[in-house]
Amino acid sequence: MPGLDVTSDVVNLDGRRGVGLGMTRGGTRLELVIDPAGGRLIGQRLVLTEPGTGMWAGLPAGTVAEYSAVTTSVVQQPAA
Repeated sequence: MPGLDVTSDVVNLDGRRGVGLGMTRGGTRLELVIDPAGGRLIGQRLVLTEPGTGMWAGLPAGTVAEYSAVTTSVVQQPAA
């Protein structure tokens, strides 16, 4: 896919390590964090590629401005 970058060894909010699949646009890079062992989505993160402006003013390029964690599991039945 044109513009897609792969970054090895990125960390989600829970501290789990994965592979980042990301695209850069407008001074930020949005990455989906994938567990390399199972291929599951385990989070996302937003990294500044330029010095921050607006709500991120003063933050240097390379700062992780936002990140999350996703956990999935198999259950016997839906929660009530």
